Amino acid sequence: MPASAALLLAAALVAAWVMVHALRRRSDSRWRRGLLLAAGLGIGFLALLAALDVLQRVVSFATNWWLWPIALGAAVIVEALLLLYALERRIVPRRVGTALVALRVAMALLVVLMLAQPVRSVDLSRTLQRFVAVLVDDSASMHVPDSQMTPAERTRLAEALSPDLPARPWRLERAAAALRPAREKLAAQADWFASLRDAKPEARQRQLEGSHKATGAALTEVRQAVADQIAGIAAPLQGKLTLDARTVAAATTLRDQLATEVHDRLGQALDLLAAGRLPMVARDPEPVLALIRGAAESLAKLEPRVLALGEALDEAFYNSLGSVDRARVDAVALKDRFALAQDLLHRAAKVPGAPRRGLLGDLRADYGVRLYTFAAQPAEVNVAEGLRQTPRPAPAEQEPGAKGPSPKAADLPPEQQKTDIATALEKVLTEMPEDRLAGIVLLTDGQHNAASRVEPLARRIGLKQLPVSSIVFGGSVKPTVDAAVVGIEAPETVYTKDKVYIHADLKLDGLAGKTVRVTLYDGDQPVDSDEVKVESDKLRTRVQLADEPRDTGLHAYRVRVEDVQGEVLASNNEHGLSVSVTDDQTRLLLVEGRPRWEFRYLKNLFASRDKTVKLQYVVLHPDEIPGQPPRPRVHASAARPKDEPEATHLPENEAEWMKFDVIVLGDVEPEALKDEHVKAIRRFVEDRAGTLIVIAGPRHMPHAYANTPLADLLPVTLKAEAAPEPWLRSPDDSFRIELTPEGREHVITRLKVDPAENLEVWASLPDLHWRHPIATTKEGAVVLAYALPPTPPDFLRPRGDSEMPSEEAIRQRQQFIREHALLAIHNAALGRVMFLATDHTWRLRYRVGDTHHHRFWGQVLRWATADKLPAGTSLVKLGTDRPRYSPDQPVRVRARLTQPDLTPIQSDDVFAVVTQADKVVLRRKMEFVPRSQGLYHADLGKLDGGTYRVELEASAAKGLLASENVEKVATDFYVEPAIPAEQIELSANRGLLESIASLTNGAVADVAHASDALAALREPTLVLPDRREWSLWNSWPLLLLIIALGGAEWFIRKRARLA
Repeated sequence: MPASAALLLAAALVAAWVMVHALRRRSDSRWRRGLLLAAGLGIGFLALLAALDVLQRVVSFATNWWLWPIALGAAVIVEALLLLYALERRIVPRRVGTALVALRVAMALLVVLMLAQPVRSVDLSRTLQRFVAVLVDDSASMHVPDSQMTPAERTRLAEALSPDLPARPWRLERAAAALRPAREKLAAQADWFASLRDAKPEARQRQLEGSHKATGAALTEVRQAVADQIAGIAAPLQGKLTLDARTVAAATTLRDQLATEVHDRLGQALDLLAAGRLPMVARDPEPVLALIRGAAESLAKLEPRVLALGEALDEAFYNSLGSVDRARVDAVALKDRFALAQDLLHRAAKVPGAPRRGLLGDLRADYGVRLYTFAAQPAEVNVAEGLRQTPRPAPAEQEPGAKGPSPKAADLPPEQQKTDIATALEKVLTEMPEDRLAGIVLLTDGQHNAASRVEPLARRIGLKQLPVSSIVFGGSVKPTVDAAVVGIEAPETVYTKDKVYIHADLKLDGLAGKTVRVTLYDGDQPVDSDEVKVESDKLRTRVQLADEPRDTGLHAYRVRVEDVQGEVLASNNEHGLSVSVTDDQTRLLLVEGRPRWEFRYLKNLFASRDKTVKLQYVVLHPDEIPGQPPRPRVHASAARPKDEPEATHLPENEAEWMKFDVIVLGDVEPEALKDEHVKAIRRFVEDRAGTLIVIAGPRHMPHAYANTPLADLLPVTLKAEAAPEPWLRSPDDSFRIELTPEGREHVITRLKVDPAENLEVWASLPDLHWRHPIATTKEGAVVLAYALPPTPPDFLRPRGDSEMPSEEAIRQRQQFIREHALLAIHNAALGRVMFLATDHTWRLRYRVGDTHHHRFWGQVLRWATADKLPAGTSLVKLGTDRPRYSPDQPVRVRARLTQPDLTPIQSDDVFAVVTQADKVVLRRKMEFVPRSQGLYHADLGKLDGGTYRVELEASAAKGLLASENVEKVATDFYVEPAIPAEQIELSANRGLLESIASLTNGAVADVAHASDALAALREPTLVLPDRREWSLWNSWPLLLLIIALGGAEWFIRKRARLA
């Protein structure tokens, strides 16, 4: 019922109720008055029910009761009041009686109304302005120009950014953009018609009749769009711009093909879809499907040609400009990317011909704007000032083809040598409520090079329906012209007169058709070179250069790509590293029972490939050929020539054992290692400070030596065997090598410098199938790797960053690692011992050849001889733990001071003084290693790239050096320079930005069409509904109204002299 009708009904019922009461007062008949009383009660009930219905249109009733009992109760109360006070009304004036009745009825009705719990609700709304976060990349790669831009790209860029340059008469890139949705519509229609083929003719007929109008409208719309673009392509043929014959032919052919292959085909399809021909199409939809699909395929084929024609027209327009205008176009194009971002934000027009207020002005017309710059870290910028406060040189100050803008990318501070898009997006999300954010606009080249990945964050942003759009800088058709040495691989140490091979990874962009020379320098002397013929615009290649150093010491090599004309950055053309050349070889003894695979690979490595090792090996049970004469008796000795590594017997006496630096024991039976041999090995470790490496084997090692002095040297304890077995079984059918936290940092197990890459290498190794069982590791032993089963227990499984394992889980994990150790090391008196519980390290060659296997064992020997300090005398020695360091590796230096009788010297006055170019850069106190043979150490931390010399400064060493006619002890080391990724990859990473846009429903646009990136933003305003409620039934106004009515009733009653 309408509100007005309900109100009239309620008024009529109230009037009838009043009239019934008036009649009842005038009636003399008791029966008639009883009937009128009943009628009044019924009419009053209906009147109050109608009144509640009227009120319900203004307020809501929160009571759980039905309204009709409340209305009935109110009617009964009103009738009772009128009956009870009927006598009183006769003894007072009529007006007083009427007022008293009205007040009493009103109070009763208000009290009854409270039972209905009326609530007044009002729906309000607030309109809030949304914000757009604009993030401008200020990293080093944004401070290079894109001098490789084509004339068409320069023209479009200048048109978008320069306020007074001539505008292009045609913009065919917009035609291609218009044809793309047209093609998508045709593809959708083709799919729908293809689905009709599986339906019966009657069903096809019904579907066609139901949708042929919508289908016809869609095809007509596409046909009109194609006609408009045909006209746009034909316009330049009649224009004033002079076109070459090739461009005219391309435009003519493209126009005709669009007309015949698309426009005319769509006309034929529309004719077939006319209402009178639908039955024929229902019987056979193939002709219509072929026409629509053919038009869509033709559009897909012609779109790239439309873009190519647009490029040609824009190049013709560029060539038609006068010399002054062309120079101004070039000046805009030769600005660095950050300067272009400044112009885009402050000077560009949203569309050609519109007022020039910049991208910020366009956004601020509809949105609130928050402006940020970012590189390694984001920072908010005052929107009113924008990026103008950053002074930049005028483009005229830079000649075309110059090496870079000012400031050069290489000269920018470290915080600008990194791009972290993820952190910038996180800052916006933490500072702005997501409902107030209309979107994020990135002005960047997309070269994200931080450790955190952007895609997971973009996926999370996409779930919040926040678009992230990007305006791409550096996304030219041709890559940025630049040559760079990306990285170098070379051995840290080589032997004198041995050839050192250096592999250099090169990046050659935008240099197709050119020849680039790469030169290897030893200091300032060129020692080798090579030429690379660049056959593509983006080339990544590796060259091998070599040298044969003759002098011992640290050789500072550098690989340089000679300067290339037009490249934007020259600071990345060179990469240096050092190679330590030495004639001091590590004396290694390798003892094996039988020639198993582990032995064969180690022998090949150390006998012929690693020139820094002087190997002696003994195979106690070699492979025998029938009829071969007995082997001569040859004892292993460090004094034998390097080219005679094979021996047939163990060292002849203890003195010969002591001449070696490292001893490797393989699967040797106890009968071969007699008591005097074991005693010599023990003294070699504990007194001579040598290193023993034990490689487990299934026949004897080390379970056959349980409870012997040799077992006491090991870092593990062995399980007691129930009964000897000829071949010890592995406790696991299969397992893989897992590094412990200590192993991830240790030099032995670092196959890659980068920790994440190192873990990837170990994780890529195949499963192993044999290991030696152990009971646990000894106290003080360090486990570097352990055997992880295919299905690890719960306490070994990786957990989230925020999930802390329980103390019991930590205890179980540590116990498991100790009981499943594969690689364990410890110190034994003055020496070191390493135990390998598997003889399958040769599996490190899996898929990569010798690389990881050689590196692993080379680092094992470097660890084993770490106390073998390279510089100094027999009493005073000094050295670093390695001759070359990567930029993120700390430098550690050690020294040894002993008396002539080899007793250690302990002093608090021992310092390492580090110099670079004869300038002291660091002086660090060296700490004495407790219970060592006079060993001191110091951690120099991370140093900048370059060659350094460390010199020992110790008052206790002066007399010892003087006794050997030596003035000072010093050694050199090298720290590789850090080349930021910002200076390597300069071309835009459009793929990453398109991935972000896809995950967040954003858009990607180039600078010339920056406004396309804004189309994905959300609405400028946010309407927030706000419902307000007032509980009338328990409000103060209602209470005060009842009190006022009661007070008025009391006042009138007293004035009328009533009780």
